[in-house]
Amino acid sequence: MDNFTGGLHPEFENALVAASPIPNLVETFNNWFFDGPKDIGMNLNLHGITVGKARERASLFLPDGRILITQTEGTFTKNNEPGGTSLRLHCVRPFRSWRYRWTGKALVTTEEQQALGLVREGPTAHVDVDIRATAQGEPWIIPLTTGPGNQSTAAETEREFLGKYEQLVKADGQIKVDAESWGFAGVGLRAHVRGPRDMTGMKSHAWICGLFPSGRGFGLKVLNKERKIPYFSEAYIFENQRVHPAQVLQMPELYRVPKLPPYTVVLKSALGTARIQGRNVKTTWIPIGTWNDGTSNGQAKGISLDAHGLVVDCEVLMSQSCSSFEWDNEVGYGMCELSG
Repeated sequence: MDNFTGGLHPEFENALVAASPIPNLVETFNNWFFDGPKDIGMNLNLHGITVGKARERASLFLPDGRILITQTEGTFTKNNEPGGTSLRLHCVRPFRSWRYRWTGKALVTTEEQQALGLVREGPTAHVDVDIRATAQGEPWIIPLTTGPGNQSTAAETEREFLGKYEQLVKADGQIKVDAESWGFAGVGLRAHVRGPRDMTGMKSHAWICGLFPSGRGFGLKVLNKERKIPYFSEAYIFENQRVHPAQVLQMPELYRVPKLPPYTVVLKSALGTARIQGRNVKTTWIPIGTWNDGTSNGQAKGISLDAHGLVVDCEVLMSQSCSSFEWDNEVGYGMCELSG
């Protein structure tokens, strides 16, 4: 078996541009990159993809504390180049290499501004990001995880893949914001999800991964129907380009505070028990559901991924962070996404 495909057909790397016979099928391409030494990170997310249409949310974290956020949508015709008006993802070689472009206007905010609540408006800047990513080994393949009443195994047919897979990557490229520019050399992951999505009943989740200079890494995904009551929990240790299934023994949970304290991830696999110390370095918040916006007696409606700010009284709050990790005195980098 090719270590870099996990046995999946190369065609599954592409986005669907034709209607699927599967009802309510959507796709997501979610990508995280973090250059820890330079303190620069980004999340490039295509979500809600259906028949050549994509919604986009991209976040860029700069060393001086600025966070630039783009929320757009658009269409595409090439199945190996999904994107919209601002983002374009190009599969150069399936399960091996990709190129990511982000060009357009972005809202400029900071963690401090978001910590005060909903960010409605602010200055803008022009972003030009060009990143190339290279896979470091085989993908982690897991089921299509939605709400507790809608679980299914990862399924593969001649023309369809239903489920999720992600790969740890190394990435390099260039970043420009107006007249400023930076080189980028970091690590991260690329994730592809395809299938009908119904998150009804999911109250919180954790999605964390990291990659280290030695080449080893880790990842986990936990979905909870109630606080600390998971209905889905899977993890892996990455070593010698291979994914080794692991059990989650300890992980962080979301607290509605501006900065999550350092935390510990404990994973048990056939390779032993790994204790990994984590720290979220850069964070943005996404309020989901309803909350009192302070301007009326009613409730303001927040749409998933379309708002940002630490809204403490919202129905569900999601934090998205670029993170640093320490494992047996080795420092690595990655991401941490929590909700609750």
